[in-house]
Amino acid sequence: MEETQKSSYLSLGIFLKLLSRYTRKDKAIAEKRFLGANNTVISTTIFKYFISALTLNWYTDDNERSDTLKSLNSNLINCKKELFNFKFLMLEKDEIKAAFIEDVQSDTPIALAFMAEFVLYCIDENKCRQMVDELLRAIRDDKDIADDTTFYIFGNGKSTTKREMVDKQFNFTADCFLLGVWHFLISERSDSNCIGRDTLVDWYGTSTETYGKSQIGTELRRNVWEPLGREIRVIPSERKVLKEEKAVSQDNAEQEHKLFVYDMDSLSEEEQESLERLKKSRILRDLLRACHIGTCDKKNDDNKDDNNYAENYELFVMALKRCELLVLNNNNAGRIKEDVITLCKRLEKFIKLIKQKDTNNSSDKSYSAYNNSVKQKITSRKEVLDRVYTTLYGHYPVFSDEQLSDLLSVVKI
Repeated sequence: MEETQKSSYLSLGIFLKLLSRYTRKDKAIAEKRFLGANNTVISTTIFKYFISALTLNWYTDDNERSDTLKSLNSNLINCKKELFNFKFLMLEKDEIKAAFIEDVQSDTPIALAFMAEFVLYCIDENKCRQMVDELLRAIRDDKDIADDTTFYIFGNGKSTTKREMVDKQFNFTADCFLLGVWHFLISERSDSNCIGRDTLVDWYGTSTETYGKSQIGTELRRNVWEPLGREIRVIPSERKVLKEEKAVSQDNAEQEHKLFVYDMDSLSEEEQESLERLKKSRILRDLLRACHIGTCDKKNDDNKDDNNYAENYELFVMALKRCELLVLNNNNAGRIKEDVITLCKRLEKFIKLIKQKDTNNSSDKSYSAYNNSVKQKITSRKEVLDRVYTTLYGHYPVFSDEQLSDLLSVVKI
């Protein structure tokens, strides 16, 4: 008779180890995203997907990282080391965590694109319900997770509590659910993975000693958790990723539609007139120029004024409002109107992104450099806006002493 369970602590490593139970048989499909060898163990592939979601960028192997990742993954799923022991994560630990947490709690999380592809390529669709059911049981039995702990399991910035998640009937989607659990573990347990070692031994047991050390078993013991007592409903995700296309982040997806690129012969007379008015708009032109020439880092050259995004955030906000009033909300026709609405949304997202948190707090470093995750988002969105500029106004002029404040003041006046 098996020993009574002594511990139930859902750590990062145990969570990732459990996911191996629900994966599809063809692991080459899962590893295809990372162009890895077919002999890569599935747990390492799982880890790559979750590292990608955490950093909001697809993980890429290099010679140094590859061996380190395998070692860290092994130590992680066996609850011997902590997640941020990985060197390339350790250096920007706080920034990576903060950016990921903020993203998941937003209404359109970028991390969800990575999780959608993980579920599509890695998880056996016939095991999705079992996966959600067993993870819910693990969360229920973890007494260190308070009943009022929040989980962002809906993929839209909304949350529920542990009590509601376990007791109430939801239509779960696997990608949103996994992202919500990963968010909880990153925000609450990224430094306490080793605490899960006792639970790991209770759940998996130990095998014959090897080189004087007992090894964690490979199979989960039966009856680890009592049933939930209700049926779990898992519905297909609305986020479909085609197997032949590269998974894209939200920013890359926006680049697929090129604004204001038309077959001119197909435009109506009203649409052509709207397009010409747009091309003559100095207000919009200067706002797009300002988006282009801003920098993500503070300039320290005494001979030049600071010229970064955060420093001029308020001017950007006022410039966009003026632009919306005089240009973007003008009587544009047909497809021009549709593209103008899309452009307005992209400008709003860009300007929201460049805002620094607590810039009025004197204890903060004034306009300090953005973290790498934010820099990458800014760069990606700026590229989209740059294409709009060149489509409407041609190539950018060579900017010498032109400043953001000058451009935005022209728009504001």
